[in-house]
Amino acid sequence: MLRAFVFLLAVLCFVLDPASSLAKGGGGAKIVLKERKFDFGRVDQWEMIEHAFLFTNQGEETLRIERVSPD
Repeated sequence: MLRAFVFLLAVLCFVLDPASSLAKGGGGAKIVLKERKFDFGRVDQWEMIEHAFLFTNQGEETLRIERVSPD
């Protein structure tokens, strides 16, 4: 379960390119998540679980995910 949790956090915790036009006040990249959280319910220890968080880029620039972290 911890591995799945870390993976989900890594997907959600991202850093956009700070040099993008969004940082400069332009159109930039804009990530839009279909859902921000998901309840896995009760999960037994060592049970493999997964969930895909779908997202789209609704900005004018390319969305660049350069680094992820579970922190």
